[in-house]
Amino acid sequence: MDKGIIQIYYGEGQGKTSAALGNAIRKASNGQSAYVVQFMKGQLDTEYLTRLEPEVKVFRFERCSEGFDALDEAEKQEQKQNIQNGLNFAKKALVTGQCDMLVLDEVLGLVKEGMATEDQILEVRVPMQDVVELKNGANKTVSKKMFPGYVLINMVMNDDTWYVVRNTRGVTGFVGPGSKPVPLTDMEMKPLGIKTENVEVDFAEGDTVTVIGGVWKDTVGVIQSMNHSKQIVTINVELFGRETPVEISFADIKLMK
Repeated sequence: MDKGIIQIYYGEGQGKTSAALGNAIRKASNGQSAYVVQFMKGQLDTEYLTRLEPEVKVFRFERCSEGFDALDEAEKQEQKQNIQNGLNFAKKALVTGQCDMLVLDEVLGLVKEGMATEDQILEVRVPMQDVVELKNGANKTVSKKMFPGYVLINMVMNDDTWYVVRNTRGVTGFVGPGSKPVPLTDMEMKPLGIKTENVEVDFAEGDTVTVIGGVWKDTVGVIQSMNHSKQIVTINVELFGRETPVEISFADIKLMK
């Protein structure tokens, strides 16, 4: 996949969708294709958007006419699965290059609601082991699953990630009392070939740091949280006049002394 440009339209006022659609129409006028995937739009009438097809294709995966905040818990869970389908479609379109421009309308609303959870599901692993089989009088070494029918997941456990995993096709449940997952200990992971990587740093939560690389270079902020498995910190930066949390790599910050 070639490198591209990411534009974010952010704010509480109106006009964000219009601005994004304007870019999509401009892309289409140059003979290129644009996909628009809309989220959390509720009863918004999208008939006028269909007039832009086939140059600009509009996709909505949510099936409820009400806004997300107006739904009860059961409806919200169903809507979350529809939203996840929309996110999966968008990822596929981006990776396979199905379109020249991809608009994710109201995707920041998903982040706010905790529904864009890919970064919270860190790793999926199927433990394997070498087994010697005797066939036709000869020994043959083959790789087999240590626990057929099971996978190990390194994830941030919350209601949203639980729902995403639990509703993945082929998943019947978690191992644990009442289908509640029980984390493995370090001793239990060692025989499975899973190693924990510890990175020693000279800063901690509450420390003031300076960003020394990336788009936030020269920004000063206070560490709000640390994720050692992903080697990132969360700091607050001023964006559009308000404090906004951003994630920065360990390698891109240094402690202010």
